[in-house]
Parts: sequence; structure tokens; C-alpha cells
Amino acid sequence: GVELTDMEELARAGAVGFTDDGNPVATGHLMQMALLYAGQLGLPVMDHCEDHSITHAHSTGSGQGLGVNEGWVASRLGLAGYPSAAEESIVARDIALLELAGGALHIAHLSTAGGIAHVRRAKERGLRVTAEATPHHLTMTEAWVLGEHGRGSPDEALSNDAYETRAKVSPPLRAETDRQALVEALADGTVDAVATDHAPHTFADKAVPFEAATVGLSVLETALGSLMGLVHGGALDLPTLVQRLTAGPASVLGERYADLATLRKGTPADIVLFDPDESWVVDAASFASKGKNTPLDGETLVGRVKLTVAGGEIAFDGLAS
Repeated sequence: GVELTDMEELARAGAVGFTDDGNPVATGHLMQMALLYAGQLGLPVMDHCEDHSITHAHSTGSGQGLGVNEGWVASRLGLAGYPSAAEESIVARDIALLELAGGALHIAHLSTAGGIAHVRRAKERGLRVTAEATPHHLTMTEAWVLGEHGRGSPDEALSNDAYETRAKVSPPLRAETDRQALVEALADGTVDAVATDHAPHTFADKAVPFEAATVGLSVLETALGSLMGLVHGGALDLPTLVQRLTAGPASVLGERYADLATLRKGTPADIVLFDPDESWVVDAASFASKGKNTPLDGETLVGRVKLTVAGGEIAFDGLAS
């Protein structure tokens, strides 16, 4: 995030948007220029919102990211925390620059109530801003870093599962108030899409002290089951969830990609068949992904993908089993 790429050349080659993935855009001027040039091409800038001057100041120097929210869990474990302000300050900066430069801005893996408030106000002002949330930020909290599948409390002795590296992710799992705000924002449309932020890692990447562990979870195979918990719990209706998983992500890319999430004749046959009521136990060892790093291993989820069709071809067939 320190210099602009040749956006026009990338657009001609088929790029659908521009991002520096897990790195923020370093300066306001650079983001202003990125929004201006991408806007002229009709493509969004996809934004990892993290103020490195804040998170690096809090870091111990491992180079692997903080991975835990600045809150009671970080204090309980004696870990440096990732402040909400590190996200919220960049969300606010880049929305202000969007208003100045025009274009389209997409906020990736939004995780804080304050960030949501910035996005909501920007939408009310008519700015072209979209946002996504991940399944884990919608369904899990910082308590998962304590182990015990998120069931630990401030008053209990630490379990052998504490410092759960499989729950280390960037941005980190946040407070319950943040999680609830994300769910409400997903329901009312402030958050446009669910994106898995699937980040598989090897066992060796995670079988180290917490501060040295890589950030990221394997999410593809648990996304639907974990999100269906919101539906079964009454926090979200099923049509809204399906929309946020399908048409929502397509809408981030703009009108030219609207057909990606339809079942109209002549559009790509990308279809998922799922049973909303099937109960199953997560077995990370059986994942198709080479990355087995999920804190949900052993959890019972309700709602399971049975068949996927990609481009008219069966990609996964769980009906036979």
C-alpha cells in the first residue's frame, strides 16, 4: 500500500477491483489517487482498514500481527491488543477521501461497531461505499482466544486451551457488542456481503506461541453452518442470509457483474444446494482444504452444503455420502 499500480492495464486484463489484500493504503494522498483512478475505470477499491502506526506500536515485533482484540481477553492473557481505533480511524479517513475523490469504496472484513457507524452514515449521505463481514466476526468473539470454544469467562482459571492460535485472525475477533452490531448491520443492509476471508495455514504455522502464530482461519467449509446459527437463533432470516452470500458480493463489483448471482437462463450455473436443518460435527481432518486451522473443530453446526455446481459442472457432491 505504498505506491499505485497500473490500474488501466490491469482493468484491460480483466481486473474487477483493486486491493492490497491484508495491507492498508499507507497515506491519505495515495488512497485519494487510487479512488480517483479506479473510479474513472468504474471499479471499486477494496480496503483493509488498519492504521499500522497504531497496531505496530502495540506489537511485540513478531511480525505475525496482534491477532487479539484490545479488551478483557488480551488483558487476561497478558497479550498486546489490537485496538478498535486502528480500524475505525482508517474507515473514517477513506470515507472522507471517497467523498472528495468519488469512485467506489469497499470495506473488507469490517469488525467494529464504530466502523459500522461510519459506513452507515456514509450510505445515508449517498456515497458509493459497500462493506463485508466474515462468518467468524458475525458468530464468534474474542473469548474464543481463551479456548474452550469461546465458553471461557473472566472469572475462571485459564484452561489448557488458552492462547488458541486457531482463533488468531486479522482483524481480531472482537467484543460481543461488536459482534451484535455486525449482525444488525448485516440484517439492515449496512453490511452488503458476507466474505469468508478464508486463510488456510499449516499445522506448523499455528502450533507455536500465540504471538508467533500466523493470522487466519480456514472458513470455506464451516461458513454456512456457522451462519445458519444466526438464522436458527432468530437474528437473521434465511432469504437475507442467502442474499448476503450471493447477490451481495456480486453487487460489490458493480452492475456489470449482477448476473453472477442469478438463476436466469443464460447466466453462469453457479449453484449451491444445502440442507438448512442438517446437524453435523466439524471434523477439520476431513476438510478438502489443505488448511485445517479452525477453532470450530468438534463443534456441532446446523446447516450443511450438500452440492455445489460451478460453471455448470459439479464441484462438490455431498449427496452421495
